[in-house]
Amino acid sequence: MPGAIRRDYGARAAPQTLPERMDGETDYETFRATLSSLASVNRLTSGYAPIRAFLDQVLERGLPERPLRLLDLGSGYGDGLRAAARYLSERGVRAELTGVDLNPHAAMAAREAQDTEHEGVTISYVTADVFDYAQRAPQPDLVTCALFTHHLEDEEVVRLLSWMDRTASRGWLVNDLYRSRVAAAGFRVLSTLLGKHPYVRHDGPVSFARSFRRADWDRYLSEAKVEGARIFIGAPFRLCVEKHA
Repeated sequence: MPGAIRRDYGARAAPQTLPERMDGETDYETFRATLSSLASVNRLTSGYAPIRAFLDQVLERGLPERPLRLLDLGSGYGDGLRAAARYLSERGVRAELTGVDLNPHAAMAAREAQDTEHEGVTISYVTADVFDYAQRAPQPDLVTCALFTHHLEDEEVVRLLSWMDRTASRGWLVNDLYRSRVAAAGFRVLSTLLGKHPYVRHDGPVSFARSFRRADWDRYLSEAKVEGARIFIGAPFRLCVEKHA
């Protein structure tokens, strides 16, 4: 982990050359405890602000007569979907939210953590490879992903952007990290002081090393032939990309 902080932050670290512990096989309890710990960090650092702002803009543009369909990629613990469900329910929006994650532990952990119902909004979880599921999924109105793209190699990010742009009928949002040595070191200190799970303390700096700057997203969008997307800081050390149809 210290090596992740000391490395050159001018270029993104490829995931295959700088693995996270959560990328490997873990038992269920370790997986659940790690993502629960990470969710608490997300709450502390306003990590859900981008999805709320994105949904605000979607609501301003009007809604379909049927329930709004949102697909969340790499949904993990489901905390982002629960934040979206709460936000939509409070505004009286009917919606069907679906989370897809490759890890077989994710759906179970997310369902266990879902301790409240959100009126008018349903959440379901699917265990699948994102790209395989994309071929058979019902067309979503919205596609979102948070802290997911830094797990992908560059060519996979381009492929994902291209698919989202073709598929999401009303828009999409990528919410990920801004690559910064200061953020990586600060995360390490904060997560240690707060007694977060050892995997979180290790993987946080690695995630920052594998994350992005504006030039990366400019290149990916160009290669994916996506026009009209916006790149912006959505929360502290969060670099987001969104497009509204």
